[in-house]
Amino acid sequence: MKRLNQYIDNELTNIKGQKIIVTGANSGIGFSICDVLLSKQAHLVMACRDKNRGMEARLALQKRHPLQKIEIIFYDQSSLLSIQNFVDLLTNQHSDFSALILNAGVFRPQQSLLFENDIPLTIGTNFLGPLYIIDLLQPFLHQVQSEKRIILQGSLAYQINRYRNKEKSFLDTKQSLIKQYNISKLGIAQIFYFYSASCHNPYVKYLLAEPGISNTQIIRNYNKWFKIVASGFLSIFTHSNIKASLSACWLATQKIANGSYYRPHGLLAVNGYPHYARFKLKRVDYRMVIDGLEIIESLKGN
Repeated sequence: MKRLNQYIDNELTNIKGQKIIVTGANSGIGFSICDVLLSKQAHLVMACRDKNRGMEARLALQKRHPLQKIEIIFYDQSSLLSIQNFVDLLTNQHSDFSALILNAGVFRPQQSLLFENDIPLTIGTNFLGPLYIIDLLQPFLHQVQSEKRIILQGSLAYQINRYRNKEKSFLDTKQSLIKQYNISKLGIAQIFYFYSASCHNPYVKYLLAEPGISNTQIIRNYNKWFKIVASGFLSIFTHSNIKASLSACWLATQKIANGSYYRPHGLLAVNGYPHYARFKLKRVDYRMVIDGLEIIESLKGN
């Protein structure tokens, strides 16, 4: 823990007063991102789905960082209307943000739950949600004249599956939850590469963070007895939420170029401190972004 604190103190730049918006901010890695950025004197805006848990998380952070400004927005990334309202708030009340960290997502929800009553919830929330946010932000981002960083929270899971087509990868509600998750994270990688490659505004930067695996992240929705057994085993190979938050925090605080991708340095990128990584071009498949936008348009028309 001492080394981790030294890394945060010495390696991450102080960003006093800069407004950072973090989605999925009330728990897990999102909460830790907030904790680290507040220690670097950020002006924090927490975007949370659950009002009670969001207020509890803000109170906990205020106790830890009493001198820092913390605001809260309530929004649900599984709702197109809520996403529209969220983007309206960003472009009107929070247009001075310096970084938007798209961290919110779900892992192993109930198989029967759907996004807009049509799409598997994991695909909709983890992939279509961030894609819709970025698509709605395009008119605003095209004309900004101060730096805006869009930081996508990826996963090493993006390397496990390949995109087949819209029907089999996005619309099939019978796919396993693990496969849905892997596909959604492959989609996040495609969003990052698509928008970073096509960005023409020098003030806008699209960035990809990979957290590795924290020992609570992958087992949080399992039964209590399994968590007890698994947490001890995983603690040997994985890392804490604070350490898992560092890739996103690095991209929010350091001098960085558009299209940068940071991931843990350790074995299999599961654990370790963040370092620059090359995105594998053989993984690029713009069909995912195009098909995703088509699905969003069809859902808006329903």
